[in-house]
Amino acid sequence: MATLHLLVPGLFGPAPETLDGPPRPPTLERFLTRAERRGVEGVDCATTLAALWGLPPANGVDLPLAALRRRGDGGTPDGRLWCQLTPVHLRPDRDRLLMFDPESVGLTPGDSQALADLFKGHFAEQGWELEARHPHRWYLALEHPPRITTCEGATVFGRNIDPFLPRGEEALRWHALLNEIQMLFSSAELNQRREAEGRPTVNGGWISGIGREPRGLVSPVSAIYSDDALGKGLALASGLSPAALPGQGGGIGAPEGDTLVIFDAIERTLPGACPSEWSRAVAGLEQWLTPAIDRIGPDWRGIRLYPCDGRTFELTASGKRRFWRRGKPFIRFLQPS
Repeated sequence: MATLHLLVPGLFGPAPETLDGPPRPPTLERFLTRAERRGVEGVDCATTLAALWGLPPANGVDLPLAALRRRGDGGTPDGRLWCQLTPVHLRPDRDRLLMFDPESVGLTPGDSQALADLFKGHFAEQGWELEARHPHRWYLALEHPPRITTCEGATVFGRNIDPFLPRGEEALRWHALLNEIQMLFSSAELNQRREAEGRPTVNGGWISGIGREPRGLVSPVSAIYSDDALGKGLALASGLSPAALPGQGGGIGAPEGDTLVIFDAIERTLPGACPSEWSRAVAGLEQWLTPAIDRIGPDWRGIRLYPCDGRTFELTASGKRRFWRRGKPFIRFLQPS
């Protein structure tokens, strides 16, 4: 019988510091309390997905996340070397420089395209090709693999950038490039306008996920539901057609084999640290999960939930009957802020 693999990055926070009265989602609390816990490879959504697909762990090189996300954003496979360039907001904080994601600062498609065009014009002599396939995700084609390793932007959002800057033999060259992008974007007319309007500027860029799209990927599941670019890219690179995430777990089609669902609504609220948005996202998961659990037994052998922190929580039909395990408050599972 098939298993539903449910990835919920950011499920355990860190929750907003100003959270007043943490949510008490009863279905989710019972699920987490009655499920069997196991360790698994992967410490975030990207590395968890990579482990599921059998991509080798990064030892001195990046996982090819940019090429796979580009595929998920509509790019065609071309064998070229791709780097993700994310437009970001950089904010000085005493002796630190904090980075924030483009979604949380309201980067519009128009402003994103204007900054991408500015980048193309400024670096035209480099011969680089930039594809702005999504307002919050650009892709830069490189001729040669740089001797650096990078860090995923999602790991850095809301934090000091210094510990996460590119490392390796050519690190200083790429640090200089990031500084040049910062100076270029900071002086852009659209950022002067955004600042005058009281909106955060988009005054920097972040590079990550350098590599070529892997060949011959074999999917560990027979169906994928995801609005996430990486999840869609992995599906397409494996010969599957990803479907959009249905509004409720009951909307998943009858399984012919294991099914993968990526529920990333909670993770998207973390950079903004807004308590109400985070609580609404948790409530959305509760609503989604309730009808899915009802299908354990008739349709699925079980649901394996991945909070993308190196653990899984698997609930089967026998686990549903563990009535003596009373649901623990959700707050006990949360990371400290």
